[in-house]
Amino acid sequence: MRGSPQEDNGVYSQDVNTAERIEALLGSYDSCDLECDGMTRIFSTILLQHGIPHDPYFGRIIYEPSSVEVVHYWIRLRDGLMVDYRARMWLGDSQDVPHGVFRAEDYEQVRYEGQSIELLPLSDNLFRVLVKL
Repeated sequence: MRGSPQEDNGVYSQDVNTAERIEALLGSYDSCDLECDGMTRIFSTILLQHGIPHDPYFGRIIYEPSSVEVVHYWIRLRDGLMVDYRARMWLGDSQDVPHGVFRAEDYEQVRYEGQSIELLPLSDNLFRVLVKL
């Protein structure tokens, strides 16, 4: 079950940064009632606590087929993987829209544009409030 971000559930190995391991670490938080900014704060806190290098981003996502463009937050891992569990909230529940941990080049119809931002880790109390523990 979900706990504080300091808990180590053994799903991450410092020398391996695979989509499956990151999804195992973050996937259970998908059910949180948060939009992209809250999810990015939660995920960044967890990744920081596990020593996983990453860059939070703020910008926009664009769904090319419909030209829908929305302001958005997401995470880019240093190996190029992206973490975004809320793109479908704004762009629709289509297989063409990414969800989870993925490579951006696998989703040609969605374009991410933005800049990396600095996010401080959440306190344990705020973390618990946001994930409703």
